[in-house]
Amino acid sequence: MAYLEISLTPIIWVADANGQGPRYGSPGRQFAWSPDGKRLAILGYSGVARSSSVNTLQIIDVTNSRVRTLARASDLMRSLTGNSSADSALTHLAWSQDGTLLAVAVDWSGGSAVVVLDTSSGAARARWRWEWTRASFPALDWSNDNRHLAVRIMPDSILESSLGVLDILTLEQKSLPGRNLAWSPDGKWLAVTQDPSGLLITTPDLSAMHWLDTPNCFDVTWRPK
Repeated sequence: MAYLEISLTPIIWVADANGQGPRYGSPGRQFAWSPDGKRLAILGYSGVARSSSVNTLQIIDVTNSRVRTLARASDLMRSLTGNSSADSALTHLAWSQDGTLLAVAVDWSGGSAVVVLDTSSGAARARWRWEWTRASFPALDWSNDNRHLAVRIMPDSILESSLGVLDILTLEQKSLPGRNLAWSPDGKWLAVTQDPSGLLITTPDLSAMHWLDTPNCFDVTWRPK
């Protein structure tokens, strides 16, 4: 059965594609379906007040309407900074291609981080931290091998964004200039637009690169297999 998600801030609902059977989800602002379409991840609130920070990551199993909390901002802050009471918010999330991992961006007054969580246990599998104030992560994009995460970082103090490729196994971070990005279907290549000059195609470890001279290149997508 197909599902349609409808966000009525600050409540997220799940309904059938024909508009029937609306079901209560959870207070929240951002949501993302798992690759198999059976779970819905929500960045929500511990309360329903609109002024509250987005501080809870929940997963809804749409097959049985079960809701469970995978992580709280306070717990992530304790592991990142040692201070669970620091003002913080969860800002972005992205499922790995196999649905076993969730990447979530954490933002607080003294910096930002990306934490990768196991979707079954909630255990942190990897984390990266930046000492930038109120940096946001408008793009979190997994490779098909579930090992690499491409992140676009836009700190408040810098006009231009930068890109990073995060390795879940080694915890390395590779940085490169660019604006938009897309993984190839086999996960072996990452295409990065470097407007207005052209398009860079690189392996996740940046060991091999190809350059396409395509002026005014602002976006990119791969043809499916």
